[in-house]
Amino acid sequence: MAVFSMHKGTHDSFCYLCQNGGCALACDLCPRVLCSEHIEQFKTIPAQDRASVRFVCPACHVIIGRSRTSSTSSLRDAIQRAPGAPYRAFYIEVNKKFTPYFANPVNLTTEYHISQSARVNTSPIFILHLRLECLEEEGSVASVFFHALKPYFANEDTIHLHYADVPFNLNTDSDAEKHRRLITTVVEPLSHQGKARVLVFVYTHSHDVHGTLYYGTNLASQTVDNWFDVLFPPDVRDVLRVHDTSLFMLCCGALVNTTQSYQALKGNCATLQIRRLIAFEASHFQAALTVSFFLGYAQKFLIENVTFADMHLADLLWQSLSLGRHSRVLLMQYNPEDPSPRVAVSEYRWIHKGVRPWGYRLPIQCPSCHGLFTFKNKEELRGAIVSRCKTRDCTYSQTFNRPDDTVVLKRPEGAWMKLGRE
Repeated sequence: MAVFSMHKGTHDSFCYLCQNGGCALACDLCPRVLCSEHIEQFKTIPAQDRASVRFVCPACHVIIGRSRTSSTSSLRDAIQRAPGAPYRAFYIEVNKKFTPYFANPVNLTTEYHISQSARVNTSPIFILHLRLECLEEEGSVASVFFHALKPYFANEDTIHLHYADVPFNLNTDSDAEKHRRLITTVVEPLSHQGKARVLVFVYTHSHDVHGTLYYGTNLASQTVDNWFDVLFPPDVRDVLRVHDTSLFMLCCGALVNTTQSYQALKGNCATLQIRRLIAFEASHFQAALTVSFFLGYAQKFLIENVTFADMHLADLLWQSLSLGRHSRVLLMQYNPEDPSPRVAVSEYRWIHKGVRPWGYRLPIQCPSCHGLFTFKNKEELRGAIVSRCKTRDCTYSQTFNRPDDTVVLKRPEGAWMKLGRE
């Protein structure tokens, strides 16, 4: 059992239950750590025994307890395989077999502040902010994202959180060459370390008609492929492919609403081996409305290290209602380890029976009588929602059918409650 006061080796820096630092117990089965003060019996273990005692965190105890599969680890085999099994925490090896150190279950004296199987993951993160020079860096989504993560990396022995802002304004071949040298230098540290979590924020304009992206303040690329070729030179591509890379396209929706540009974006997702690519369809996209979404993304997927799945993505989308009203969200996923890798695309729409039936935008003004906010919606056969103008003598109506191949992501459990206080 390792007991330490700061991040060491492959373990996390903060207790995964309370998110505090201090004297921590390192789990012998996973990277999680737990404040020693959360287990009353720990202080009764003699100092001379602590080096030989093994510690199993509550998360591993629950996960293994629910498992029905056999294990090659004798420590795992020592954990009782039954839901709700008493928590023992500490184990000692006797005659090549692990048994509980204490005769009775231990007392856990804290509560979950995050989900029960989460982590406080402080493994390396590299944030690359590629932005058109005329767009401000201060207060940008990437900058806010970086500063939200900083407290988790404040006590690191080495720099595990890196942020690089790379503005570009490529109006000439000379500008493009300067960019190539700069970005190659910026990502060079990634060539000398193990697998990192790389997050690339692209903040630029897209052409209203063609969906192509801007190189410079007044210069759009001829094609999306051409833009990626210039902004991500070969050496940079090689580095990004090695790591767990995500790409966030903060630009107007013509990029994904124009067929040719959309297909080119998918192609570059595969070529660069981008694990997750997120883009937005709003025609006049406002990056500021994504801040709450990306702050949740940083906490849930990077720090808590939860699995990237619809059930968790739904939590973030429900926290981002302003984004939902503003834009649909497109997610592209690519796994190069798959036998036949392909880009899988999902579209997420905010739906509301009254104002966004099946994700379609309800007009503010009735096109017949020109009244404002006059629609009343009613769900009819097979889930169709009919919007009728409620203005007297107006007969205008519009029907919205549920799109094919859709899954409604239910609102996460729990709610806020208001109480009076003296």
